[in-house]
Amino acid sequence: MVLENKEKRKSKRYEISEYIKDNYFQDVRVEINTNMLFKPEIIDISMNGLGFAIKKYDDSVNLDEFDKLSNFFINIYFFNKVILSEVKKIWSIIIEEEGNKVLKGGLIFSVMSPEDRLHLAEYFNNIRN
Repeated sequence: MVLENKEKRKSKRYEISEYIKDNYFQDVRVEINTNMLFKPEIIDISMNGLGFAIKKYDDSVNLDEFDKLSNFFINIYFFNKVILSEVKKIWSIIIEEEGNKVLKGGLIFSVMSPEDRLHLAEYFNNIRN
């Protein structure tokens, strides 16, 4: 099932773990803007969406409430640029890892300004080259 979903993706996803040694994603981070601020770890990213993980370290993080959300806004920080996008959650699951709850999921960028989309494309173009 997971393989089928990957084959349906419209654009190439960049697996963050593959680029860590090259520092391409060293200063890239995401903030999810809901009634609580979440700072997920980016698993992979593309022109159309991203995969993420949110770890629950304490009771201030309510993964169950976040899991119920479907549309919200995110800020993506690429070095000195900030990209704002409305996103739609495509999938999510809460699992246990090393004794902590972790919410993993995928988002699709539903609304993004043309300028922000160009910044994102420029960033990926730099990675390719």
